[in-house]
Amino acid sequence: MTTEQAAADLVRARQSAEQVRARAQWSARYLGVFAAGFAAITLILGLMHPFWLRMSVWGAVWGVLVVGMVAWARSQPAQPEGSRRWRSAWAWAGTGVLYGVTLWVGDPAQLGRMTYWVPAAVLVALPLAAAAWRERQA
Repeated sequence: MTTEQAAADLVRARQSAEQVRARAQWSARYLGVFAAGFAAITLILGLMHPFWLRMSVWGAVWGVLVVGMVAWARSQPAQPEGSRRWRSAWAWAGTGVLYGVTLWVGDPAQLGRMTYWVPAAVLVALPLAAAAWRERQA
């Protein structure tokens, strides 16, 4: 192998690595969409009346979001590097805990109060939104 061939191979390897890295950036969008979804379902559960409508809309939105996002993630040509998937575990846990606490504190005491549910929805979405931003920077 000549020096020129080796240099050309290195350039091709660098280009391939950049293409794979770019294709793996979908995970930032995945986290961002779930952040928005958690904010939406928090608002639905806190602001929508009557109970049957709230549960119906919540179930439909959550079901479509989860099924759609899982199907989309499975169709992606490149996966994030090995442990990168686990780098966002803190965000999923944080969102889950904040979501649970928000519902526990706000239901039924704060039902229908925008002054509680809008900031709560932002707070619930914050860990996943931060993880999406962090993933985008990686």
